[in-house]
Amino acid sequence: MTNRGTKLVVTIGTVSVVLGALACSGSDNPAVAPGDAGTDALLQSEGGPAVDGGSSGVIVPDGGTELCNPEAPIDYARYLYKPPKIVAGACRTSEIEDLVAHVKANSTATVDAIYAYAKGKYGAACTSCMFAPATDATWAPFLLQNDQVVSLNESGCVEIVSGKGEECGRAHRQWDQCIEEGCAGCAATARQSCLSGVQGKACKGSTDNVTAICGAAINNFTQTCRAFDERIRRHCG
Repeated sequence: MTNRGTKLVVTIGTVSVVLGALACSGSDNPAVAPGDAGTDALLQSEGGPAVDGGSSGVIVPDGGTELCNPEAPIDYARYLYKPPKIVAGACRTSEIEDLVAHVKANSTATVDAIYAYAKGKYGAACTSCMFAPATDATWAPFLLQNDQVVSLNESGCVEIVSGKGEECGRAHRQWDQCIEEGCAGCAATARQSCLSGVQGKACKGSTDNVTAICGAAINNFTQTCRAFDERIRRHCG
């Protein structure tokens, strides 16, 4: 596994805050807007290893080589997805707003530092709704392994917002992760063009799939769920 030490851009409404630990992708002219594509490192299977240690979300098959914008189709069906953990009323509005303010005020904090802040500040019901192990039957907005954040779950929010069920959430996750894998080997200068271009190449299958399942409004669902606080509101508010 490779750990690039890149950073995560967390979106709070229209404000973007750069945090440490994870990586963020985006694209100016994608076939389907990636939103936070690439912030969602996942566990490939139950009890499996955290991909890239939660750094970039890239899966590199054994013996494989990271490429930039490859032509060969990526098997997106292998990406794991679980339906969203929804605990209505678990978090008070004041708790969510406090976390938003904390993130804005601590733009260089790691995701794990934010998790530690939440554990020390909010009630157990709220914290366990926002942050929960990836091995659980349902996925929280922040996924944990060994009590560390290994993934941000945008796709659960997409499932909730779309109203199109688990198939839409899974299709979004598979598309998001395919893009990240397809651009894993890119230099920084090539990454933005890859995020768009790979959707017509190695990730065409997952791009077509998410559009077919989630519908033409997939860009709207993704835009809504780019905001991490929006994810918390949908899961726990």
